Amino acid sequence: MGFNITTLGPASRDAVVKMAPIILAAMRKAEQELAAGRANATVTTWFGTTPAATIKTKVVKLRSFYNLNNIKLRFATMEKRGANNAAALRPSGGWGDYTDLTKANGTSFEIYLNSGWEQKEMWSTQPLATAGSGGQFKTLVHELSHLALNTNDHKYKADKCIALAIADAAKAVDNADNWGFFVEEFV
Repeated sequence: MGFNITTLGPASRDAVVKMAPIILAAMRKAEQELAAGRANATVTTWFGTTPAATIKTKVVKLRSFYNLNNIKLRFATMEKRGANNAAALRPSGGWGDYTDLTKANGTSFEIYLNSGWEQKEMWSTQPLATAGSGGQFKTLVHELSHLALNTNDHKYKADKCIALAIADAAKAVDNADNWGFFVEEFV
């Protein structure tokens, strides 16, 4: 299923159409690299001392959620638009872990895109460790993690996410930006 983009404008539709299969492929590659033990340094960068097996389980859940649910992308109304990039709306079943697909069944999932998202590059333009706030790709994965894994926004921007991973691995796993930057490492 993935993203429902019928309400987006042409440029945003084109960007999401280009990124959608790459998001899925990056998650699949992350899962494979984690299973093979080749992603330990990347796990440490974004999630500190969290075991790679824990991250692999969450990546599988995130990928399954994205692959099996209809996630509506739309722009916020002009009066609700902010300068921020995007926002995951509270699912119709309330906030929770929607990686149990029976719980997700019949639940409405939506992400609002805002003017900040339109101004971003598609990808991070620097090495991820210094990528600032990241690009549109990272933003979409960030919002997916809110919906699928019930993550929070403890820190934004790459340098603060890396510092969070060092200081508090559990909070890093619960931080949406860490997931966005992590998945983008596998593009």
